[in-house]
Amino acid sequence: AAGLVLGMSVADNTTLASLPACSRLGLVSRSRQRATARAMTDRLQLRSAGPDQAVRLLSGGNQQKVVLAKQLLTRPRLVMLDEPTRGIDVGAKQEVYYLVRGLASEGKSVLFASSETAEVLLLADRILVLCEGKLTAEFARGEADAQRLVAAALPGDAPRRSA
Repeated sequence: AAGLVLGMSVADNTTLASLPACSRLGLVSRSRQRATARAMTDRLQLRSAGPDQAVRLLSGGNQQKVVLAKQLLTRPRLVMLDEPTRGIDVGAKQEVYYLVRGLASEGKSVLFASSETAEVLLLADRILVLCEGKLTAEFARGEADAQRLVAAALPGDAPRRSA
C-alpha cells in the first residue's frame, strides 16, 4: 500500500508524519507513540493485534486506515482521498464512508476522487466530472444521477455543466 513502510509497526507508521508530538527533547517516546496509535486505531476501528504489529500483516482495508490515521494526526484542514476504497471489502468501504462523513461534519474539507458512481453519489456534496483531463460537468448534491455522471465522463463534443 502506498504511504506505508511495510516492515514497520502500526505505531511507527501511524506516527511517522507527526513524530514531534510523540517526542521530548528530540527523542521519540515509545509509550506516547503507542498511545497515539491506539487512539487513532480506536477512532478508525482498525483491526490489528496491537500497535506493535507489522503493517504488512494487516488486510488491505486496515492498511488504508493506517495511512489515513497517519495523515489525520497532522491535523489537516483539507483531506484528499484518491480511490480510498479500491481493493477493500464491502465492510471496510462502509467504514471509509462513515469516516469521510465524520471528517466533513468536523468541518474538514474532503476532496474525494472515485471512479465508482455509486460512491460519488453517496458521499459528495459537489461533483466535478473530468474526461480526458478536462472538466465536463459540475453537479450539486441531488442534481446528479448515475446516467448523467457516466454521460459526462465519456468523451464527447461539448462540455456539459449543470451547476
